[in-house]
Amino acid sequence: MDNQFLSQEEIDALLRGGPVPSEAERSNSEITNRESSNSEVILTEEEKDALGEAGNISMGSAATSLSQLVGRKVIITSPRVEVKNEKEFFSGFQEPYMVIEVEFTEGLSGKNVLIIKENEVGVIASLMMGGDGTHSGEITELEQSAAQEAMNQMIASSATSLSEIFKRKINISPPRSKMINSRVNETYEPFGGQEVVVIYFNMQIEDLVDTDIMQVMEPKTAKEVAQMLLAKIYGSPEPETVVTAEEVIGGEKKENIEKKFQKKETEEQLVLPADEKLELILDIPLKVEVVLGRTRRPIKEILSFGPGAIIDLDRLVDEDVEVLVNGTLVAKGEIVVVGENFGVKINQILSPKERLSKI
Repeated sequence: MDNQFLSQEEIDALLRGGPVPSEAERSNSEITNRESSNSEVILTEEEKDALGEAGNISMGSAATSLSQLVGRKVIITSPRVEVKNEKEFFSGFQEPYMVIEVEFTEGLSGKNVLIIKENEVGVIASLMMGGDGTHSGEITELEQSAAQEAMNQMIASSATSLSEIFKRKINISPPRSKMINSRVNETYEPFGGQEVVVIYFNMQIEDLVDTDIMQVMEPKTAKEVAQMLLAKIYGSPEPETVVTAEEVIGGEKKENIEKKFQKKETEEQLVLPADEKLELILDIPLKVEVVLGRTRRPIKEILSFGPGAIIDLDRLVDEDVEVLVNGTLVAKGEIVVVGENFGVKINQILSPKERLSKI
């Protein structure tokens, strides 16, 4: 009670027959409501959808890079966008994790952080060093270096993919990496304790890994990416014009009103039709590879390779070669000569629908 007057909360409590909330309880309630209100307006649902679409495409490229490094099929899908309190988010980790942090230096502003948990770091490091992906115990310095290289490649591929989507140059600073040991309450707050936008992705590496990796950025960076994608899909909307006091006195200008409604209309539209989603990615270049054969050899044998060495592959002479797009098998065929170059004659191919689902 304050100055002999009952607050609305106290009146409600008396009508319900419950206890009157204390000053501390009312204060905590106000803070909670204020935080909830702030979280709700950081990103609209349309912007979250747009951010998820951009993340889906850019992380698809990152998955291809990781697949080439570890020699296994990697799938990164199902983005989920959430707004979190930074301190609560990072303090929620129960096991150590690795972070790769970059700054956007051109094309976008702000910071981008990629997070992978300790077990997945060990699996990736094992595969990169020629192992079978098994891991136990703490991450060694050598394993940490190997996993850092993989994550560097992933975040660089993601930035390159964003450049392709938005048709603009996007550069990042040299990545900075670190292992955070949450078991000893080591803290990590790269954004200064503010609200952050977290994009969760499901990552699968064959039967070895099925987990979430996380991309964290500031709300202004997330909003920037979302608005750039919206502009690409629906055309570049004009920015909302700020109305000055002088304009209000004389009556608001017609073009200002029209610009406001155009922006509002754009924000309400983002449920992406399937055809428009496909149209969005048609210009993105994909890597096409032809695989003559494969084999696995121990490191000591590889180190002994020299001119004249012969490597046996797992493919017969008359067997079709594989045609891969972004690391995914889409066709099989035979080697032919086209002028002065080698080529591939396609003999077997998946249906368009099946091919698209695998890319």
